[in-house]
Amino acid sequence: MADAIITKECLRILGTISLRPHSNIIDLPDTIWRTLCADRDEKGDPAPRFYRVAMLHLLQISTVPLGPEDAGLDLLDSMSSIDTEELLGNETPNHVKTFLTVIRDITWKRRTFRSKVNDHAERFLVGLAPPDAKVGDQVCVLYGCSVPVILRRLAVSEGKLCWKLVGDAYVHGVMDGEAIRDASSEELGTREQDFEIR
Repeated sequence: MADAIITKECLRILGTISLRPHSNIIDLPDTIWRTLCADRDEKGDPAPRFYRVAMLHLLQISTVPLGPEDAGLDLLDSMSSIDTEELLGNETPNHVKTFLTVIRDITWKRRTFRSKVNDHAERFLVGLAPPDAKVGDQVCVLYGCSVPVILRRLAVSEGKLCWKLVGDAYVHGVMDGEAIRDASSEELGTREQDFEIR
């Protein structure tokens, strides 16, 4: 998201936004609005619920008006990009400006991602990654780190597995220790690995 311009392609990676049948209510998954603000407010506290309302406002002003016949369609097909800088310079309600400021600061030159979980289940992780992240990198939770990180596998050196630290990441649903807290000690034991970071 160069210059904090939120494209519909970036949003599509995070989830689907649709109009409920027989209403004008937009189904907005938490994965979208919470990821864009890294689930935090401007002070680093948990994101307030009014951020969801602010995101709905942004969708309404970025989407071509739809009618009841469009129910169930992915609204991302009919929307333009969200230019946070431009919208901050326009007449925008204060609660929306507060949200825009946070998402501008969080998403500036970041990438959205969707990644399969390595537990053979059909689960996905979504989040924000550094600009240098690419397909094949790994999302990892390291003991001692306060946030998940993106690692890139390097060639095996002297029989040792080595990784390069690409940067920190926001991963929806695993930011507050859930990945470790929800795993049994047996599970953690099978997932633990010692390796070198270069």
